[in-house]
Amino acid sequence: MEAHVRYEDEHWEDLDLARTEAEAVELRDLRLDRVELAGSRLPRWSLKGTRLGECSLTNVEAPRSEWVATELHGCRLTGLDLRDSSGRHVLFADCRADLVSLRAARLEGAVFRDCLLAQADLSDADLRGARFERCDLTEAELRNARLEGAVFDGCRLEGLHGASALRGARMRWDDIVELAGAFAAELGIELIEEDV
Repeated sequence: MEAHVRYEDEHWEDLDLARTEAEAVELRDLRLDRVELAGSRLPRWSLKGTRLGECSLTNVEAPRSEWVATELHGCRLTGLDLRDSSGRHVLFADCRADLVSLRAARLEGAVFRDCLLAQADLSDADLRGARFERCDLTEAELRNARLEGAVFDGCRLEGLHGASALRGARMRWDDIVELAGAFAAELGIELIEEDV
């Protein structure tokens, strides 16, 4: 990939593009299958109408990116940095996205389905109306995130940081009960130990 270049209506398959450095690359109506991008630096990356299947974006730095009508299926996103990015109608399905950074990102209509998001950084992100379905958000950072109208359905939520950001979110009773410890910690409530 070259900087400031648009790629359009292509199918990339089984490519090794690891450690690529290119700014403002635009992928429009592309399909990527098993493409290796680990360790790449792609600031201001733009994906529009693009589908990624079983690709590796491990430790990719892509701040200030724009993702529109893009789908990621079965991708490895550990450590992906999308801070200060924006997007609309992005689907993350069956992705390993632990340690991903969406700090200060704004994603409208985002769906996270069956994803590992452990220790993800969602601080200061605007994810209003997003859907999290059967995701593992263990120890995720939510401080100052905007999550009004977001749905958390069947998610693992233990050890969340900044649980008060969930104000206005929607979830099942079982998920709310799982958050009792996080809410208590947020409010400074101390547990009374039972006498033995």
